[in-house]
Amino acid sequence: MNQLLIVNSSTALNGGAAAPTDLSKMVKGSIGFAELNATDWLAAKPTKPFMIALGNGEGQIPFIIPEVSVNFKVTKATPNAGTHFKATVTAQALKAGQQASVTVILAGKHFNERTNFSAVVAATPQADKAAADVAKEIAKTFVNQTVEQTLSLKVTVDGATVTFEDSDTYQDYNIVGENVTVAITTHGLKPMGDLNSIKELAAFSRAGKGFRYVSEKDPNDMYPGEPEATENVTYNLYTLEFAVGRASGKQVDETVKQIVRIAVPTTSKIISSLDTILGLAAANTGA
Repeated sequence: MNQLLIVNSSTALNGGAAAPTDLSKMVKGSIGFAELNATDWLAAKPTKPFMIALGNGEGQIPFIIPEVSVNFKVTKATPNAGTHFKATVTAQALKAGQQASVTVILAGKHFNERTNFSAVVAATPQADKAAADVAKEIAKTFVNQTVEQTLSLKVTVDGATVTFEDSDTYQDYNIVGENVTVAITTHGLKPMGDLNSIKELAAFSRAGKGFRYVSEKDPNDMYPGEPEATENVTYNLYTLEFAVGRASGKQVDETVKQIVRIAVPTTSKIISSLDTILGLAAANTGA
């Protein structure tokens, strides 16, 4: 299960509800945490299983994560602007009969998607091949791949050095080779914490809320809260990972891993409280 809870920047912790036993007063976009069967909201790290409530507005039923195990794992990601991939491959002169190879590997692809693109350059048995000539042939192979739009990399050559750069996407790559020197300047990293990334994550998490019949081209009102309410701000992203066993009615003993992400605007006044509740305050001290 993947869930995304988006907090509004103007809401207070617990959203105006006096106790977790009555959630009818929770302001839309507010969030609160309470241990199971407790009569008070959490203000410190929980010592037993707890629930998370996201307000849908006064008089509306909030969205609830009913149980989070106390041994949950949590990470906090702060916004980043993203980086584009750049690397250089420096060719070496080849002796007669030697060969050089370069393989560009696309990261994060799925099963049955092509991930490897290779170039092989060989010196004839009769003559050596200069490093600049090796680099030129390597570059030509990958330029052909970019012309065919198989790769989004820009490939240039200068002497014995081939430069690979992706300035259009945030795709990450790895490069390996034989008889060449590979230097990766920057890895591709998608922006995180901006409005677009939160919207993309919300779309990815729809199924976890049971939103199955949703089309962005033909929106409908089947599901309250869809689309998710977002703001044009930057967000901190908390990711909770845990598994809750079934106390009754189970036929197997396995537990299902669950992931709950909480997006909180960086301007929100509840961040320090969230850090405390989720056990991150001590780790952040002095940072």
